Amino acid sequence: MPIYSPSTSSVRITLMWLAGLVSFFFIVVASLFILASSPQPSVQTSSGISSEQTRELQDLILNALTQSASVQNTYKIYLNSNNSNLVLRYLISSIPITTSSRIKIDLGEDQASIAMSVPLSTNVLGRNFPTFFFNIHAVVRPSENETRPLHITTARIGNIPIPSWTLRIGLWRVEKLMNGLDLDTRALSKKIKLMSVQPEALQFDLVREQNFLDTLISRAQTLFVATLDPTRLPHYSDLINKLVSELPPERKAISLNALLVPLAASAYQKSVTGADPILENKALLSAIATYVNNTSDSQPTKSPKTQTARKEIEVRLHRRLDLAQHVTSAAAITASLGPSIAEMISNTKEIYDARFGSGFSFSDLTANKVGIRLARLMTETQSGALEMQLRLSEVNSELDYMPFIGSNIDGIREEEFSKIYQNRNSEQYRQKVFEINNLINSLTLFKKL
Repeated sequence: MPIYSPSTSSVRITLMWLAGLVSFFFIVVASLFILASSPQPSVQTSSGISSEQTRELQDLILNALTQSASVQNTYKIYLNSNNSNLVLRYLISSIPITTSSRIKIDLGEDQASIAMSVPLSTNVLGRNFPTFFFNIHAVVRPSENETRPLHITTARIGNIPIPSWTLRIGLWRVEKLMNGLDLDTRALSKKIKLMSVQPEALQFDLVREQNFLDTLISRAQTLFVATLDPTRLPHYSDLINKLVSELPPERKAISLNALLVPLAASAYQKSVTGADPILENKALLSAIATYVNNTSDSQPTKSPKTQTARKEIEVRLHRRLDLAQHVTSAAAITASLGPSIAEMISNTKEIYDARFGSGFSFSDLTANKVGIRLARLMTETQSGALEMQLRLSEVNSELDYMPFIGSNIDGIREEEFSKIYQNRNSEQYRQKVFEINNLINSLTLFKKL
């Protein structure tokens, strides 16, 4: 006959309470998931944008940066419904974790409604389950708060409303994250302000800044690299300064190979002994870009050795300083912000030069593409990052990764460019870019990758 005691009865009651609590927890989680998710996206537009839309966005940015200011030192930027959606879709497609998400904005009187569908795909034990979507809806208005350009009045995920205190905590966390990435959100908020929301357009005020694109390019090179292990970037910066300090005093210029090859060899040795090759490559590319483009102010390292050992010397590619600058800058931006934004910044700079600077340059465009492809291969996968370190450490010639492009297709003014290629959506221009891409892909460094 079983023997029952007060102690066994207490254990049974405790276990029943625990089982009930776990069941309640799973019921709550399941209920919240059902209320927050849906098998269908609320936003029906496709994710990402086409190459034609990317070029349209580049023209939009360029026109905004080159317009005459109606108020002294201030740009007035108007984005209609199509352009507003284009900007949002581009930004979402440029962030790795939201690449597959869909977003849409509807403009109203003094407010805008934003809808976003975030897919959730699950794979358990090799079995794929149906994709669900978190459909997020928010209403925003212009903010009178100087530290934020807009105010979120209401928000919900599916059928679950998000409390205002949760929104405030979320925004605070985002600002803290941006500040942690060396982004001064207060300074940024002083430069851009959402002035009005109307059914016809959003109106922003942007503080005019001289050499805006150059500043943007310089800052983008190290934007997220600063968050890496603090020993990585100083290691490559110090190695560059060591290589330069060992050169004869009469040497005024060196090939990009003189830095790229030994730094890649150092990264390879660190990687095979346990270091993360992707993070090593990001630091390597940032250090080279900082030195080649002479952007020491943007260098996140505070190593006294790095600052005092610096020696001024030109780094060239095919005997041209500008080509080395384009390759290293595009590579560093790609490593920091991704290929999409790197291409956007690089192409916009070329269009700006065609309109106001030295003219459109296909050799600069080629160098930008080389830098983007180089960094993409160096930062996409662990195996690819390691392979690129090994290949770069064995480079013998600049022609291994940068084709020689004659100067006869440089310095094309906007009017001349329009006569030859009409615009960047024309068949003639696309064919030219296609030929450049094929030429790059055939180079020794990029073969069979």
